[in-house]
Amino acid sequence: MKLNSVLLILFLAISTGSCSKENDCDEPIDCLPAITQTGANTAGCLINGRVFIPDGQGINTGPVFQAQYNFSGGDGSVFGLSIRNLNSGGRKMMLIEIRNKKLVEGEVYELKSEGSNSIGYYHNSFHEFITNDDHGGELIISKIDPKKGIVSGTFWFDAVDNEGEIIKIRNGRFDVLY
Repeated sequence: MKLNSVLLILFLAISTGSCSKENDCDEPIDCLPAITQTGANTAGCLINGRVFIPDGQGINTGPVFQAQYNFSGGDGSVFGLSIRNLNSGGRKMMLIEIRNKKLVEGEVYELKSEGSNSIGYYHNSFHEFITNDDHGGELIISKIDPKKGIVSGTFWFDAVDNEGEIIKIRNGRFDVLY
């Protein structure tokens, strides 16, 4: 009987005492990766005030973090940043895409509708949210180094689903090799 009590107390201590990195921070923004420009392959943001960073692994789900930049001088040029979290209560993904534009250090790129060639997108297990002309945001390139294949920057955007619900992506940052 005494052993069962000890095991129960141990189980409760482990299950209630274990916390995510988010719970280890005084402020959610403190749980995001640092803003760097070294090709550290980090990214994250706050989604409606909650930490969103690449996390998880699954069968046939692809990478949880991916960036690409191909500039061919016109149509077909694309910058894409994808962050997925498979461990936070369902499958969630945030995506930014800039098409047909050369990335320039210090430049601000508006995230709007798909017709503008620059969008912000968020998907959880139940809804898809996308920027449009009324709900948008910005991507700011703080560093681009084609020789080393580094692109770094910050972003924010609001996106809306087809029912009118708005999601707020804030304090986004990335420092990636492409």
